Amino acid sequence: DIHALGFPGLLDRAQKRKAELQQDASATREQKDFIESVIIVYSAIMRLMHRIYKESLKYPEAQMFSQCIHELTFHEPRTIYEAMMLTDLFMMIYEVGLENSRSFGLIDRLYEPLYLADLETGRFTEEEVRELFRYFLNKYSAANRWAGQPFGLGGADKDGNYGSTLLTRLILEVYQELQIANPKIHVRYHKSMPEELLRQILGMIRSGTNGINLLSDEAVW
Repeated sequence: DIHALGFPGLLDRAQKRKAELQQDASATREQKDFIESVIIVYSAIMRLMHRIYKESLKYPEAQMFSQCIHELTFHEPRTIYEAMMLTDLFMMIYEVGLENSRSFGLIDRLYEPLYLADLETGRFTEEEVRELFRYFLNKYSAANRWAGQPFGLGGADKDGNYGSTLLTRLILEVYQELQIANPKIHVRYHKSMPEELLRQILGMIRSGTNGINLLSDEAVW
């Protein structure tokens, strides 16, 4: 939902839910308090986004960043750069509280439609996307996050259909190129995993790229 709706969409959904609860005689105080807390939080996030955007305008070299932040104050991410930025912002904002945000999610699946659209429209080339991932992954490597910052790749559905994408291999290639161990990658294994992908991953591990965990989808399902 974070990627499907973005920050403004999540706020709008909460406001609509509040209106529904106000008309619902069976709504509890707990429900009303919860939705009010969601609205307070996402309203604060939107104010923060506007402050970041305003501050970024002081730096002409940050024009791409400024435009990205500006777009995310109005809608869900529509480019792979906006998706990465939303992930990064959510991590920062979430950890203002007491909990670590943990996983980025299955970023190959989350980002893939945007990646393909970016290539098709010419917004980014494949090499430019690789460069974005170099910055994205290196940022979290430099942060040396405790226990390793995880994200997921691949995985099968309940019918055993494996969901690797073009972006799965691209991310793995960039990760190996950087020779880092943090973030760490949770690769979802299933017997239907393409052999080419499995060999790529095992080759990375053999070569010393050891920030990879293989997790069994078959055990989970």
